[in-house]
Amino acid sequence: MEGSEDSQRHVNNIIASRVLAINFAAIHTSSNSFTQVLYNLAANPQYVQDLRDEVEPIIKEEGWSKVSVAKMYKIDSFMKETNAMKDVTFLDGTVIPKGVFVAVAPHPMHFDNEAYDNADVFDPFRFANMRTEDSDDVKHQFPVTSPDYLVFGHGRHPCPARFFAASMLNTMLARFVVSYDVQLEQNAT
Repeated sequence: MEGSEDSQRHVNNIIASRVLAINFAAIHTSSNSFTQVLYNLAANPQYVQDLRDEVEPIIKEEGWSKVSVAKMYKIDSFMKETNAMKDVTFLDGTVIPKGVFVAVAPHPMHFDNEAYDNADVFDPFRFANMRTEDSDDVKHQFPVTSPDYLVFGHGRHPCPARFFAASMLNTMLARFVVSYDVQLEQNAT
């Protein structure tokens, strides 16, 4: 009996450790992603009203829900565009430049003018426009992976929490643009 309690405690510790590691990874990456979104929002205030104009009628009609947030093409597009164009900095100061990924180099895909018009220019509604022009609009959503968009990985092992992360981040951005004004400090870029 005592051995089985120790075994169960060991299993519980392993599970708890894995859950904590996953939570840390999910929170850390989501926080970094949303920080980049806020930087882009502050640096590009000309897009705030377009985002508000999209969010406000949907929320007024349907309230806050997963379904209503999924209808916010521009919010989703802003998230996707931001995450395709940011550097990653580790705690020790090591920088992985935007578009570069460990073990794979998505820069050529994310900045390929054959895949995206003016790929090197920040266009927050790039994917929203693709969704309205394409009958298979789902493939242009933020969490959907492809060989041309590798933010969440691709292939057999893409990020398993990408749909949750996208829903959470899109909701945060939608809520943020209707509640706050964001701006950079004077002389900041």
